[in-house]
Amino acid sequence: PALRELGFEVERFGVSALSVSAAPEIVQSRAIERTVRDIFADLEGSRQALEPLRERLRRSLACRSAVLFGTSLPAGQLLALVERFEAAQQPLTCPHGRPVALAFSWDELKRKFDR
Repeated sequence: PALRELGFEVERFGVSALSVSAAPEIVQSRAIERTVRDIFADLEGSRQALEPLRERLRRSLACRSAVLFGTSLPAGQLLALVERFEAAQQPLTCPHGRPVALAFSWDELKRKFDR
């Protein structure tokens, strides 16, 4: 049910096989298998046993579907990402709490560029 809430349709076959018939739009079709495997690996290796399963799944999916550094995107996608970034409730960190942006005052910028 938790995977279904995220947009996955997964059916279990036997002990260790799954069939994925649907995935969230943010997961590229060529990355569905890797994303599902990574989500289960994240859950297995999680040290945060007290964190609710649904929240762990959301964090894992967000991490796995993120645009990686150095990826080239069309201008429209870049603009959409910036708009979503600005609308986020906690826009300065990734789902794991790592910073994704830094704020500098005008004076700090001038000092860094010796101006």
